[in-house]
Amino acid sequence: MRHTFLWVRVHLVWSTYRRQRWIAFAWQERLYRCLAAIAKRKGAMVLAVGGWRDHVHIYVSLPANLMIGDLVNTLKSN
Repeated sequence: MRHTFLWVRVHLVWSTYRRQRWIAFAWQERLYRCLAAIAKRKGAMVLAVGGWRDHVHIYVSLPANLMIGDLVNTLKSN
């Protein structure tokens, strides 16, 4: 009998345009909550979200039917 185990965890990082410090402290947490909600709607399990004023990190576990590129495109376009 075959058993399949799939474990895809991805650490995504992207920066603001020209590494400008556009992510203000006042709404940083709201941004992270929004990114987590978008990823969850796509079917990803969000393990961590964070960053700084010029970049964002998101660590997710992906299901077998979700392509990394689709998730990145959705996160960056919303």
